[in-house]
This record gives sequence, structure tokens and C-alpha cells, in this order.
Amino acid sequence: MKIGRNDPCPCGSGKKYKKCCLPLHERRGAGGPELGSFQEAEEYMGRYVSGYNQAPLEDFSGLSPNRMQQILTGTVGENKDFVEPASDLTAGDVEQAELVAVAEFVIAWYAENGGELTLTDRGNYRRRLCADYYRSFVSDYQPGDPVPIEDSLPGLTTAHSVLVALGYVAEEGTKSFLTTEGVQLYRGRRWGEFYREAFVCLTDFYHWQSWLPEEYRSEHFDHIQNAALFLLYLLKCFPSGTVTEFYGRFVRAFPEFVRPARNTGKTAERLFREILVIEFFYFYTDLLGFVDLESSDRREESGGTDDRHEGQRAKKDRAGEGEDEGSDSDTYTVTPLFRKALRWKV
Repeated sequence: MKIGRNDPCPCGSGKKYKKCCLPLHERRGAGGPELGSFQEAEEYMGRYVSGYNQAPLEDFSGLSPNRMQQILTGTVGENKDFVEPASDLTAGDVEQAELVAVAEFVIAWYAENGGELTLTDRGNYRRRLCADYYRSFVSDYQPGDPVPIEDSLPGLTTAHSVLVALGYVAEEGTKSFLTTEGVQLYRGRRWGEFYREAFVCLTDFYHWQSWLPEEYRSEHFDHIQNAALFLLYLLKCFPSGTVTEFYGRFVRAFPEFVRPARNTGKTAERLFREILVIEFFYFYTDLLGFVDLESSDRREESGGTDDRHEGQRAKKDRAGEGEDEGSDSDTYTVTPLFRKALRWKV
């Protein structure tokens, strides 16, 4: 039997043959095979679906369905035939990455205090360290100003979590201390090695939704982090542009991601976009030093300073209200560190 143009596609998509696999079939010169039995049809469908899953798709920016499945379900290590962190990074290569700068600042605090710090009952750094961090990385801190707590400083919180997760810092109750590895990191300035480990930690294990207001966290948004390597691939393919264009490419690959928002209006759609921008651009790639992000209203949001954290927190809070349209005009450009830190195999 011959598959008609208007027949259901044998790949099982539910679409008509002409709207699904026929164009790819014709490009391969198959011309619509004659199938003499149901068994032949099943065998043909199996071969065809296997070939289809290995073929590059425009919606996936040239990746195949098989590759996309591996990206979404595999770890960084399990995708090393796709991309992996460079093995030859030095401290000088990564010193501009915010996560490295903050981690080095924190490790120095341990070193200056005999290798041990006392935490709050909630397991956070105490306010004296937070005030020093705020003064060093956020904006000028003057005596008498309100002293920030760690929970309000996402860059510090992330560095703290990564140092513990990677074994450079250990904690027991309210005691936090440098491990042998932490001492070696500090004395040997092994920041290139730390950066490679931190990349894997942030990509595979650190929960990106911790950067969002608690009331806007949802399992639905875990898909953003699951697609982290695809998002990095989009940066490779499109090294500059607007974040709105970037989000459009993500939605083209995963139209189901935005479907719940489309049922509730444009405000919800904007919120979905803002959550991706916050997680991927304002924190993940910014902490790793992968992108330079420019926003026409960043200076206004940060109170007239060059503070990235204040602008990011303002974005995060306003995104939770569905009111922020600022990212429409945000533009990104990948950094030299992005090009050097990742080894692409595609």
C-alpha cells in the first residue's frame, strides 16, 4: 500500500503525512514506498522514525530529536560528546567570572579567621561578612545603613552553596570551616579547576528556582534548567541579540513550555519569559561570566549605581508581579570566557 499525502503520518505524530514527514522523505528520495503488508509498514515506520530522530530539525536550531532528548535527560558528563568544560582554564582565565570573585572573597574570609566561621542558626553567614560582601560587590555600605542578610544576597548565597557542594567548605551545626581542599584552593589559586567544577554544579545540581521568589517556583519551570545545555548551544549559534529573540528560539523548540501561559493572557506570557531571563541571563550565565547583558533601565533599577545584584533583584521582584517589560530591550553578547570555557563537539 502507498501512503497518501493526506493519510496519517506513519511516524505516529497524528499529523497528515504531507504536513509531517513527507518533505523529509522526499528529500531523501524515497518517493513514498509501496508497502505490501502491515509488517512491512511497521518495519518501514521503525526505520523511518529512527532516521527522523537522528535528523537535524530547524526548530531545534539544527539538533536532532535524539540529541535533544539526551540534553534534557542527561548530565554534563553524559553529554561530553556534545560539549564539555575546557580542561586548561587558569585562574587568570576565569577571574572575571562573578562566581569566582565571590568564592575567592568568601575563602579569604575563612583564611583571615583561622579557617573557621560561625554561622547563624539558619546556617547563613553572619551580617559582618554580608556587609563586607555588600560593600565589595553591590554598593557602598556606610555605618548606620541596614545590614543585609545572606538570603537577600543571591550571589553570596550561590557561592556559599557551591563551596559546600564541592567540598571546599564543610559545616556542622553553626560551625563552617575550610576543608583540606579549600585550603589548597586558597593557597594554590586553583580557580580554573574550581570554575570547571562550579560549571557542572550550577548546571546539574544547583536549583535555579532558588533565584526566584518562592511564590513563583513551580515544577513547570524546571524545564529551563533541564534545557541548560541547549540554551548554551543557542548562545553558541547566536552569540549576540536581544533576550526576547533568544526566548523566541527557546519557545520554538519547546512550544509546550508557554502553553499554560497562553491560556491566561499576555501578562502570564511575559512572566514566563521573565523567569527564563532571570534564571538564565541574570544569574546562571552572569555568575559564570558567559554574557555581557545590557539594559536601558538597569541603572535606574539599581538606584543609579553600577550594581548588578540590585538590578537583578529588582527584576526578580517585578517579574513576580508580571509588570516588568524591561527585558524587551535587553541585549546580550557572549564573552571571550564563554568561547574559551566550553569545548563544543558539534
